[in-house]
Amino acid sequence: MKLFSDTSEKVRAIHDEMLRRKTPEESFAMAQQLTLFAQQLAFDSLRDARPDLSDEEVWLKLAADRLGADVVRKVYGTSLKAS
Repeated sequence: MKLFSDTSEKVRAIHDEMLRRKTPEESFAMAQQLTLFAQQLAFDSLRDARPDLSDEEVWLKLAADRLGADVVRKVYGTSLKAS
């Protein structure tokens, strides 16, 4: 499977080598940055779709989508309003 269909094999090889040279700490930092970016995208998307929700409700809804409402209720001691 080609991940970079618009990228030449030479450039892809250079990119792969750059990633291989990363220290474990650098790789972890990259993964952490991508995770935070994805979380912010999800938050912004839900915020746009549901402007009636508070920031706390948006985060709880995102948590419930990932973990399930039962887990959110047990961990955060709250349940979400019907949506």
